[in-house]
Amino acid sequence: MKSFLLEHYTQVYENLRESDRKRDILLGTYFTLSVAGVSFCFAAQAEPYYRISILTFLICLGFIVAIIVTRFRGWHAEYANVAMAIHKCFVDGHCDLLKAAEDLKSKNRHPYFSPIGVEFMMMVLTLLFLSAEAVLLVSWVCNLQRHWLELLLAIGVFLVIMIGGLWRYKVYLVKREREFPQNSYYILGKGDKEEGLPN
Repeated sequence: MKSFLLEHYTQVYENLRESDRKRDILLGTYFTLSVAGVSFCFAAQAEPYYRISILTFLICLGFIVAIIVTRFRGWHAEYANVAMAIHKCFVDGHCDLLKAAEDLKSKNRHPYFSPIGVEFMMMVLTLLFLSAEAVLLVSWVCNLQRHWLELLLAIGVFLVIMIGGLWRYKVYLVKREREFPQNSYYILGKGDKEEGLPN
């Protein structure tokens, strides 16, 4: 049984590293495309049609990236909690993975949602890029004559995206944490089949 737990630990650790690597590649690609797209939009020769098309594409891409980053955070936290549960089994000298995971959960050792840390800052940065693109699109499409109205609209768009995005991020992660370890794919072989594994 211990050899099985050791093999399980290795698999979970590899999945943790791989999901973090894929998340970093995804974010790097999105940030690069965003900077290149916005730079092109500010170019003097850029037509309004191209500006609107590029910003619309970047906004749609940003929403998709934000959703995927949220899912990756959920899997990152699950992998970390399962790895700690396996470690606890070795330390305590038993092989009851479910009991070890429940003990860790009761101590809240590794919360899914935390307003500090790298994953949260990456989500904030993604939403900042997304909201900046949305503000640019709104200002170019509306082209309001009253600057104070344009400023209010820009602030409103920015706040809706930032607050709404962070609220959805927190709601999803709190739900995932509440379901752990009973619905954990790696502890009971279950999990949300619709979400799939980030492998």
